[in-house]
Amino acid sequence: KPKPGRPIDDQYWPERFPAKDHCSKCGLCETTFVSSVTSACAFLGGGMSRIDDLEPQIHDRARASEYIGDGNGSSATHTDADEFRFGVMSRPMMLVKGKEIED
Repeated sequence: KPKPGRPIDDQYWPERFPAKDHCSKCGLCETTFVSSVTSACAFLGGGMSRIDDLEPQIHDRARASEYIGDGNGSSATHTDADEFRFGVMSRPMMLVKGKEIED
């Protein structure tokens, strides 16, 4: 069984983090899963270019690929815009300190 990685202390962010100044400080490098960062980080290696191939495999469909307005010059629905930006989702969810906000 592989040995878990040694977390990187966040006091050394960003200089000791693999993505350096590109790092979004998602928290992965601060856990024992840091050994998976080269395949999981959007800012290393193939990064975001892998999304088009991975999303359909994981979610059984691709994200909305563009804003699709109503033909009258207005923008896409809120859900389409969120999915275009953040990726495939079943519904947007707002969180504060790990707790869902009720609508």
